[in-house]
Amino acid sequence: MTLFSKAASLAILAFLFATVSASPSNPVNYGRGVSFDPEFCGGFGGIQCPPPKQCYDDPRDECDPDLGHRDCAGICL
Repeated sequence: MTLFSKAASLAILAFLFATVSASPSNPVNYGRGVSFDPEFCGGFGGIQCPPPKQCYDDPRDECDPDLGHRDCAGICL
C-alpha cells in the first residue's frame, strides 16, 4: 500500500466516522424551556409509535402527505 493510498483510506475513514457520530436530528424547542428529540414513526416501513402516542407528520421536512407525497416521516406525540 502506497503512502497516498494510506492517506486516502485514513481520510475516508475519518469522514465516515464523523458522519456516523453526528446527531441524526436536532432537538425541537417549542418555547419556554420545553425541548425534546421526538421519536421517528411512519415512513416507508410504517413504523408505529408506542402506546399511547400517535404518529403525526414531521413539520421539519419537505414531505407533505396532504400534497400527495408518499412515505413521509412522522414524529410520535
